Amino acid sequence: MSDIKQLNAALLNACTNSNINLGEIEKLLEKGAQPMGCVESYGNENLYTVVLEHFIEIAFDDEDDSAFFEITKLFVRYGMDLSKPEVLYYPICGASNPLWTFAFYSTETAMKSLEALLDNGLDADLASY
Repeated sequence: MSDIKQLNAALLNACTNSNINLGEIEKLLEKGAQPMGCVESYGNENLYTVVLEHFIEIAFDDEDDSAFFEITKLFVRYGMDLSKPEVLYYPICGASNPLWTFAFYSTETAMKSLEALLDNGLDADLASY
């Protein structure tokens, strides 16, 4: 497994762990982990979408999902660009567009996360592909 794939696997684990450590997530981002990198173990999905789906499940179970907003802010600070996924979105390659995935996530945390993405240059037209 390449170094970047190992970093991405560690980033995914850190973001979906029951005890989220934002410092650990930031260290992985500093080392070069890619929030829009491919996660092969999830059907060639982009990491941010897998993290998003994880927090949808948490919110569905009425658990605290507030860490998702902090993770999103960190990802944005380290240059995450939803318009540049490693695995192209469906129908081109089949990866889920995170903006479509947000349609199933309507908590306050989700809305704050979307706002942070929009405030940092996200083009709403991205939802069309």
